[in-house]
Amino acid sequence: MKKTRMAARLLIAFCLAFSAAACSSSEKADGLSRARKEIRESYPEVQVPRIEGLELRLAYREKAFSPERGLGGNAESGEGVAKDNFVFVYTDQKGRPEDLDPRLDGPLNGEQLLYGPYEGDDVMTLTISDLPAKVRGAEELDIEGAAVQKADLEVGSLYAVARSSGVTYTMETNSASGREEEEWLGILAKISKGEKN
Repeated sequence: MKKTRMAARLLIAFCLAFSAAACSSSEKADGLSRARKEIRESYPEVQVPRIEGLELRLAYREKAFSPERGLGGNAESGEGVAKDNFVFVYTDQKGRPEDLDPRLDGPLNGEQLLYGPYEGDDVMTLTISDLPAKVRGAEELDIEGAAVQKADLEVGSLYAVARSSGVTYTMETNSASGREEEEWLGILAKISKGEKN
């Protein structure tokens, strides 16, 4: 009788532990699914970029300021109204979820958190926007068939922009990334063309 009770308790404990583990992993997946859904609503052709060797640490939406009267469009058709920007922050080693300051949780200064934040050092930031961008003093390059503007802001940092199908992709990296500039530019070119990395 004692063995039966013990076996039943072990089975219940195992089931509880398994369901707790499943919930925590689905929480990450659900957060990323939410980010994907939000992006598809504004940019149907854009996916959350997966970059080999990097982990998504944080994703958020920057609300666009576009008063319809000022732009001469109408809200129903979306004509003349700027789309929101989406910002993705990548790390080379994603850790545990970070605790958020309750004052910062939710929309702040026009930003809406979609995924994360997770512990880790920021290695690369990618912004997706519908607004065209021209970088002053940038070098114009053709990388794998994509037109890319590249500017070196500081020693070891890179700022690059590519535009494809009405979407602008802006990449910022730093010297801590451990990757060469050519590799980063290739990643940006692939992302802008909708290719997997």
